[in-house]
Amino acid sequence: MRKYFLLSAVALMAASNVNAQVGELNVDARVSVADIIECTTLSFGEIVVKLNNQETTIRTFFDEDMQIGNDIISVSGEGKATCQLSSGSFIYGLSMNDVTLTAGENDSELTFSPVSESGSSAIIYGTLTIPANVESGHYVGSLTVTYVDE
Repeated sequence: MRKYFLLSAVALMAASNVNAQVGELNVDARVSVADIIECTTLSFGEIVVKLNNQETTIRTFFDEDMQIGNDIISVSGEGKATCQLSSGSFIYGLSMNDVTLTAGENDSELTFSPVSESGSSAIIYGTLTIPANVESGHYVGSLTVTYVDE
């Protein structure tokens, strides 16, 4: 009797209808080719400030001009860099964020706010902000330079 029951159950399952659903999946990809951006080092060189200085800035410009704040005694570097695409293409604008410069164990932090000029080489310059009562040290930082040509 058990045999007949199992055979009946198997026969019912084999005879039932199967509902199938059909769908479509679209696949999409956008590929961008990255060119390599090569930049020189942007250096303000040796900056000498007064003892117990107030917050001050150094502003560099596209041309050779530089504005220095009241508590700055001297600046030995030019505060500019150039960036080129390895393909040699013309650069119509770079995207950059501010960068914080630190010097090891020092509590002081400098901030550089970059600006760029377009051309066969992009020139990067901007404003370096030096905090009040800055500590002596070799301050360094880096930023990501992005160029999107669409």
